[in-house]
Amino acid sequence: MKNLTPNKKLLVIAGIFLLVFFIPFTHPRIANAIQEAFLMLADYAHEHVLLCVVPALFIAGAIVVFLNL
Repeated sequence: MKNLTPNKKLLVIAGIFLLVFFIPFTHPRIANAIQEAFLMLADYAHEHVLLCVVPALFIAGAIVVFLNL
């Protein structure tokens, strides 16, 4: 948005606001989609921590041990 004039920025922000304002969040399908999105995010966070971050910490620890020898 750095190349937009102030009027175009205002239109983009107003358009996004109107889009979000008129989304029927009380509709069961929309509410279910939002709930599923958060459940998927939580599942991804758990999987990412177990499968990526923990092994990366072990690898980093091994590198530190070998560098301090």
